[in-house]
Amino acid sequence: MPANELILLLFSLGAFQGVLLSVLLKVKYRRSQSGYLSLISLFFALLLAFYVAYWAKLGTPTYLLWVQYLTFLIAPLFYFLIRGISIQQATKWPTILHLLPFLVAVFVLYMPISPMFLFLLQPLHLVICVVLSFPFARGRRDNVRRWLFIPLLAYALLFVLYSIMVATKTLTLEFDYLIAVASCFFIYALLIKSYLQPQFISQLSTEEKLSTYISETVLSQIERHFKDCKPYLNGEYRLNDLSNDLSLKPYQLSEIINQKYDGFNKLLNDYRIRESIYLLKNTNEKVIDIAHLSGFNNKVSFYKSFKRATGKTPLEWRNSQKRPVNISID
Repeated sequence: MPANELILLLFSLGAFQGVLLSVLLKVKYRRSQSGYLSLISLFFALLLAFYVAYWAKLGTPTYLLWVQYLTFLIAPLFYFLIRGISIQQATKWPTILHLLPFLVAVFVLYMPISPMFLFLLQPLHLVICVVLSFPFARGRRDNVRRWLFIPLLAYALLFVLYSIMVATKTLTLEFDYLIAVASCFFIYALLIKSYLQPQFISQLSTEEKLSTYISETVLSQIERHFKDCKPYLNGEYRLNDLSNDLSLKPYQLSEIINQKYDGFNKLLNDYRIRESIYLLKNTNEKVIDIAHLSGFNNKVSFYKSFKRATGKTPLEWRNSQKRPVNISID
């Protein structure tokens, strides 16, 4: 058998192994985090099968060309694992936005747009996922997140190298094979370890529960701080100020707040609206004064936020709370 055919056969077996691992991981472990690993295995196997078809010059039907962009899904799945995001959280905004690049790639693929855009977007997207994942893996030795981060980092570096070689026209078939082999090694090493060592999956599940517990604890701290100190009444209050108040890093606070409030500004506005409703109901202050007393810097943002929350303008809401007085004349 010619060497090239043997190599393609081995890659084909590698793709089959990925599909098999995907099924085995899902059947053996029914925890939510094993679902991510199962999907990573399946997507990488499909990607590898696509490359085999390309190398063998078999041709790929137009309706299957999207497979080459599964990298846009593999990287976010690693990120979700490293961050400890449950599958339930991954289906909520804004977490689901991490899957948007894949949808953009599929859209562009079937539109009369230059593929160079996608060629540049793929390595950039991988690097972004590595950067986002790094703070959650940094300083953690001999633990599960380090094991998860290393394959993501290796895969990103290999893909960047591949992109550079393609752009500079220095990529040879041998280097293409070598990059694919290295990618298989790092990703399948993680997947095989996950299958053979049940404690690894258990650690994933434990870290997910711990992450949920930490998030709930920090959210309780934030809500208690807002209730006791009312920092939202300061129109210039920022995320960095909250970070200093609670002695937590801004990126940690931002991630946790996004899980419940869809952003720091939404959190501020929720509390400011509550304050304004109390003032509208219990004082005779002018609406513009209530806007400032509640923490809003201007009337326009106050009116927009208030109407979005209540369906009425502040004045309409105040008038709706007034009860007519029944006077009987004997």
